[in-house]
Amino acid sequence: MELVMKHKNDKDNKEYLGAMDICKWILKQRTIYPRKRIEYVIDYVKDKLIDQNGVIKIVDEKSYETLLEEGATFLLG
Repeated sequence: MELVMKHKNDKDNKEYLGAMDICKWILKQRTIYPRKRIEYVIDYVKDKLIDQNGVIKIVDEKSYETLLEEGATFLLG
């Protein structure tokens, strides 16, 4: 971060450009990774609630609660 602040007025500096690329990559990873985790949990819950033929399974309240807890536990890490 110090490098970025030091060279912020010199936009053509190779070190600055490299540091900015790294910062952009880190920011992208911080937004993509949580999205992928959410997609995984949604697919996991769908697999548990819908059979191979696309028919919704009947689950009791306790099983549904357990499924929600599993999904939340995965998301929270």
